Amino acid sequence: MYGDEGYDGTLYNSAIYYITFTNTPFTMSLSDNNVVITGVRSGVTLSGSVVIPENYNGRMVTSIENNAFGGRINITSVTIPESVMSIGNGAFGGCSNITSVTFESGSQLQSIGYYAFQDVMFSEFTIPASVGRV
Repeated sequence: MYGDEGYDGTLYNSAIYYITFTNTPFTMSLSDNNVVITGVRSGVTLSGSVVIPENYNGRMVTSIENNAFGGRINITSVTIPESVMSIGNGAFGGCSNITSVTFESGSQLQSIGYYAFQDVMFSEFTIPASVGRV
């Protein structure tokens, strides 16, 4: 979905890299060769439909970190790919204009953190069968 040109990466320890790619609206970390969406780049305003990518530069997006999108009131819908296995605490908390959350077919989602969708005003929310912890 996004290319790999232009990034600023910092090695914090041997397993985790925190990276800001300049060609994507998201900030990410790499852990065990997987991508974690950690938030939104500074100065970026997300609005409307947000589609979480299934992979980035050949690495699977497996998690959405705590508070990654918290308080982004201009988001109206979210699509979460089958590769995401966990959604952190408050990940979409305070996104009060979200009316739709779609989990792609074949979802591998295993856990949804506390208050992950607090104050979200959807009329219907179907949790994938793969989820073992909410």
